[in-house]
Amino acid sequence: MLPYNCFKQSVVVLVCLYFVILLIRRRPGTLRIAAGSALGIYIIAAVRLFFSLVRCGPPLGGNVPSVDLNLIPFHSITDYIQHFSVETALEEILGNVIAFVPVGFLVPILWKKFRAPKKILLLSLLLSVGIETVQLIESLAVRYPVRSVDIDDVILNFAGGVLGYLLFRAAQTVWDAWFRSRMTGGGKT
Repeated sequence: MLPYNCFKQSVVVLVCLYFVILLIRRRPGTLRIAAGSALGIYIIAAVRLFFSLVRCGPPLGGNVPSVDLNLIPFHSITDYIQHFSVETALEEILGNVIAFVPVGFLVPILWKKFRAPKKILLLSLLLSVGIETVQLIESLAVRYPVRSVDIDDVILNFAGGVLGYLLFRAAQTVWDAWFRSRMTGGGKT
């Protein structure tokens, strides 16, 4: 029998893959298939990472608060920079930013309604707040800080969504210019 975490993880991955397959079947096209596949791989990796970092239980001896909570913006970021090695600070800060770049980049490719800046940025914000909320609920449910709940994670994830969206817009501009040059004969040698 699968452990509970593996079962939860498997269910989430299968549901996500089902929706990615439906998306690709609904509107085939090389770019959509590639973006849908990349989004599917991203979701699987994110789910695996999320569940692999869950702590198994409280340490022996001593009282532990039920929630590891930070609601002060930039507190954790400052702490990483001041008290940890450069490698650890970069890993924590850039890891949270990079984690949401695919959201800002791939989602607008797959769904045109998310090409408006407000929509993709709102999606990035809501996804990040949603993840932190799930971590808070899980910590409260087991009365142990399963994961830290941190406003800085929301800020850094949102920054990653913004960066991904900017990369999407840049790629779209380059693609459109290349496509126009091909259509007008400028791309012929």
